[in-house]
Amino acid sequence: FERMREIGMLLSIGMSRRRVFSMIMLEAIILSIGGAIVGMVLATLSINHFSGAGLNLEMFAEGAAQLGWDHIIYPALSITEYAIILTVVLIITLLASVYPAIKGIRINPLEAARDA
Repeated sequence: FERMREIGMLLSIGMSRRRVFSMIMLEAIILSIGGAIVGMVLATLSINHFSGAGLNLEMFAEGAAQLGWDHIIYPALSITEYAIILTVVLIITLLASVYPAIKGIRINPLEAARDA
């Protein structure tokens, strides 16, 4: 809702509501892909480190033993799991972006310019 004035201005100069909706959704997708890539790189670095050294869960040894885990675990993610994570992130982003995009295209351009 911080961008209502900008969206109102775009609508007032003749940009179609469909194009504004597409713009908002595309921005959300680009941001989520960028965030997912950064997150996956950081996850890969962490997993690579801990898959060799192991992640010591000694402070949780009692709980880990109840789950049948050793007190040192060696994490790993497959390409399939990375693909699933990326897909889930994109779906959640699309679902979370629909409401603000619809709200944005329903504003009256004159009210948006005046209220901002």
